[in-house]
Amino acid sequence: MSNCNCAQYPFSPHVPCYKICTGRILNYASPYELVTIFHIPENIVARIYDINLDNRAQTLDDYQQYLSPPEFGTLNRICSQLGSNPAAMNWIRREMGTELDTEEREPVQV
Repeated sequence: MSNCNCAQYPFSPHVPCYKICTGRILNYASPYELVTIFHIPENIVARIYDINLDNRAQTLDDYQQYLSPPEFGTLNRICSQLGSNPAAMNWIRREMGTELDTEEREPVQV
């Protein structure tokens, strides 16, 4: 058993934490942050917001069933390139670190 460290990118252990941590970001970040910091297109953010209102997704893979293949492909590409986005890296360290301080980490089977 291991815990996901979502406050430091690359997330570790990478499998399954990449999908868990990116899902947490999509759940935790505001629509404004998803557009301005993570550069996710507004139409996809609107869909993410609707999915989150109904609490239908927890991991990146969960979003796949609610997004079109091109939308999910765009989202997955953006998430896989977080390391090249300094603003996203700052947000992750600041916000995911805060989230983990106030919320117990979930054990993850590796």
